[in-house]
Amino acid sequence: LQEKRTALITRAVTKGLDPNVPMKDSGVEWLGEIPAHWEVVRVKYTLKGRLSGPFGSSLTKESYGGDTYRVYGQEQVIPGDFTIGDYYIPEAKFRTMTRYAVAPGDVLLSCVGTFGRAAVVPEGIEPGIINPRLILLRPDRGVIVPDYLNLFLKSELAYAQMDEITRGGTMDIINLSTISALIMPLPPRAEQEEILTAVWAESSKLDKLLARIRAAIDRLKELRAALISAAVTGKIDVRNMNGVGADNPLPPIICVSDRSL
Repeated sequence: LQEKRTALITRAVTKGLDPNVPMKDSGVEWLGEIPAHWEVVRVKYTLKGRLSGPFGSSLTKESYGGDTYRVYGQEQVIPGDFTIGDYYIPEAKFRTMTRYAVAPGDVLLSCVGTFGRAAVVPEGIEPGIINPRLILLRPDRGVIVPDYLNLFLKSELAYAQMDEITRGGTMDIINLSTISALIMPLPPRAEQEEILTAVWAESSKLDKLLARIRAAIDRLKELRAALISAAVTGKIDVRNMNGVGADNPLPPIICVSDRSL
């Protein structure tokens, strides 16, 4: 189901929703054809601002304290939940790091370890900054919808480019120049909204199906545990199960060593 979701996103951000729309050569060999009215751009041309998180030396353990300004990191971005986490800095420290402050609509990207995971900063969050393990992208909203940029970053098209650029490195790290240089097909802004609505609707169906599958798996695990418990406590007589018992014993087991093979 996760692969199906990624395939759904990738098709939406490369071909759009209309299977009958006129197509054109993108001019990028590995991208192929895109809708004729779309553009091909690098991510940096869809942004008003972009920066990497602060150097680790400027945000040490001694920097943390208080409960005024939150420090956002992978723990929020990877699950897409900006309500969790308990790292804060005091106001005096925040004033020296305002260039790293987040705002609603920013797209934050994990750049170390589990790299490439992205999330859009929602409205109503606590004020704060990014930590060294994130990249901040501030979309130009006249060009691109923040959620659409986030959608593109979740596509196989984006992952493949990031993987190609970082391949051969000793650590799973991406930098700001890598993200800025990503090539993306760009539909008109109104069409971006339409694509988002369609993808979210299909993703919701997949989420419900995935939830039912997980619930069924959990139920099977509970039944298995209950069966094992009943068997080992004598609540179930397993001697005659499958016709095996005192009058019908299991056939002898022959052990064969590796050397005899």
